[in-house]
Amino acid sequence: MTDEEWKAEFVREMCRQAGFEHFDDGTAVEEYANDVAQSYCDTRDEYDTPGDAAEADISYWGEE
Repeated sequence: MTDEEWKAEFVREMCRQAGFEHFDDGTAVEEYANDVAQSYCDTRDEYDTPGDAAEADISYWGEE
């Protein structure tokens, strides 16, 4: 899988797993996912799939 394919799958999975389109501050989940996709792609050997990476990021949402 190319980097571009991996990032596109990450974004799709994050949007799917989030279950909503916008954060409370109005930022679109898709926009956020695109912003962080490269950093997760750079460390993708730590995850089995792009979906696993998205799930890892989502697990921190709401923590202060």
